[in-house]
Amino acid sequence: MVFMEKCGTSRLEDAGDCFEMTECWSQAAEVYFKAKCYTKCFSCCSKGKLFYQGLQFLQQLKKEHCENFNSEFAIVGKTYLENCALYYFELGDIKHMMPFVKAFNSMDHVRAFLNSRNLLDELLSIEMEMGNFLEAAGIAKLKGDFLSEVNMLEKAELFEYATQLLLIYITANSLWATHSRGWPPKSFAEKEQFLLKVKEIANKVSESFFHFACIEADALSDSHKSLATLTYNLLEGRKCGSLLVELISACSIIDVHLWSQTSGYNLELEPGPEDE
Repeated sequence: MVFMEKCGTSRLEDAGDCFEMTECWSQAAEVYFKAKCYTKCFSCCSKGKLFYQGLQFLQQLKKEHCENFNSEFAIVGKTYLENCALYYFELGDIKHMMPFVKAFNSMDHVRAFLNSRNLLDELLSIEMEMGNFLEAAGIAKLKGDFLSEVNMLEKAELFEYATQLLLIYITANSLWATHSRGWPPKSFAEKEQFLLKVKEIANKVSESFFHFACIEADALSDSHKSLATLTYNLLEGRKCGSLLVELISACSIIDVHLWSQTSGYNLELEPGPEDE
């Protein structure tokens, strides 16, 4: 305290040394920071487990664009942040780890740290916050999260890929759901809502792609279809080169004929889309 009161800024480092010797870590870090002794400052923060105090120092330096915070001290800051993040990671405290990870100087550093520890949820969250939607889509794919991947592809304005992926998701859940033999297509929660989403996204691509997506979406829909509509879908699926639409339409037509034969129903074509 004598150094600080009698000598002003000229003996700040000596004052910091005194505080450090007595393990007054917070005071030592404060004084070292004022003296621009950053290596000693962050060392005291680490020794005293004053991790957030050190983080505040780094944020202040970054905000002020301090000229003395050169490349050498940037390395010190990088090491400090990573050590803090590792401390909380080893404790299993991901919530308190993340502020230090987010303070890393580059996304490459963030990705390397989180990927190496298989923290994909946390990485996905950061990529989304940063607006890196294509990278976020890649992470969602690694996680096997189809719907998040579709959402990220849409945000990245890759509408065609988003539409195709969502159709795959709906098809898989319709034909190969749990306890399903593959036919007939099964209903599941939000299916019709997802089909509407398919059309909404596809409409942002082109008219021809929108028509193709509508044909597939209508084929997968649980809504009642007349024989004329099924025939129309079969022909349109053939025109579009969609084997899925052809398969579903053909099987549905066979089902209608089998039902009419077993029930003695006089099958007549109802008006379909081609008659409108």
